[in-house]
Amino acid sequence: MRFLALVKSLTTPPVSGGDQRLHALVSCLAEAGDLDVVFLHPHGAERRGGARDAWPNVRFLAPVTKSVPKWRGHPRWVLSRRLPSALAFTDRSAIRREFRRWAQPRYDIAFFAGADGWYALSDLVDAPKIVDLPDLLDVWVERQRTIAPASDTTRPSVALNVRDRLRGWRLATTSQRWTEYYRFMATKVATVTVCSALDAERLGAPNVRVLPNGYDRRTGPVGRPEVGTPPTFVFPGLMTYGPNADGAKYFVDDILPELLRLLPSARFVIAGDAPPGVRKLSEHANVEVTGWIDDMDTALARADAVVVPLRVGGGTRIKIIEAWAHHIPVVSTSVGAEGLDCASGRELLLADAPEAFAEACRDIVSNATLRGALVEAGSARAAALTWTATREVFRDVVRNVTDARPSS
Repeated sequence: MRFLALVKSLTTPPVSGGDQRLHALVSCLAEAGDLDVVFLHPHGAERRGGARDAWPNVRFLAPVTKSVPKWRGHPRWVLSRRLPSALAFTDRSAIRREFRRWAQPRYDIAFFAGADGWYALSDLVDAPKIVDLPDLLDVWVERQRTIAPASDTTRPSVALNVRDRLRGWRLATTSQRWTEYYRFMATKVATVTVCSALDAERLGAPNVRVLPNGYDRRTGPVGRPEVGTPPTFVFPGLMTYGPNADGAKYFVDDILPELLRLLPSARFVIAGDAPPGVRKLSEHANVEVTGWIDDMDTALARADAVVVPLRVGGGTRIKIIEAWAHHIPVVSTSVGAEGLDCASGRELLLADAPEAFAEACRDIVSNATLRGALVEAGSARAAALTWTATREVFRDVVRNVTDARPSS
């Protein structure tokens, strides 16, 4: 069997939640036969780390890709009927030339990690196709419409009103185009995989399969029943991911003032690689931004609770499964916890308004009975959400696709 995988990048060992999912799925293909991997991101080859050592039977192609200039991308996006902006501003010419020279004449399955890979090369591959959509970007973009942009005191109100209207139109158009593009793409591939039953319902395609996210704990749980001094709330993850960065700022600007009114000594730790805008949040006396962490367990060991203050994004949050697996109680927004089949007061606490979120944080560190119940239910839920289980489902998807292919 020979497989093709098209990915943005592939970090080995995996770092982020997205890396973990991709690593789990690509490893199934590498174990099942010969595998060719094409990187779509210009830095994909730099991030592949130990992939060559982990999978000696894998061939890699890392062509140089570049963005389309704005003067070409904008008309292309405006005039096209279906193309989302992220695709309209992608120059596919170089990668298509190199792929034609490099690719094998036949593959048994082509796996695309996201819609951008399918857009770039799908017409050049004569094989059954599987597309994995860990995030539905139409949901992500639509939620951005509900978040007011930062005010600009240097512009008159008329200019701000025009800017806001243009922003709303752009986001609405982008969301609609992603919805239509996903549905069109689903009609052209063998199977589409998503993270949750909720995303499967949103996609509405007959050939969609649910591949739940998971987490494999490498050591014993690092959580502890007692609450430290000061009480510490940890938000783990790569803050270079837009929804995480927005969540960190939302917590500091809106939730933390309410929390400090209830728990004056509370400490908020943002644990993960962070861009300058997030690093600047550490100027607050009660906020720490760790920056890059080689082992997230060290940050989680400090947590009296994990907080997930997300307002945008899609898919399911591996950081919540990770906290459950480590016996750490969780406070999340509804957006942060969606798709995980959990309930507020059972596996975690849910709150969306800043005041309610702060009160949930207070309750989770002050009520030992509540902490114990949440940890017990969360750890039981995490036991069923492992990458081992996800790989078994993916192997079944691959078998079904290959069995359905007509013999040549």
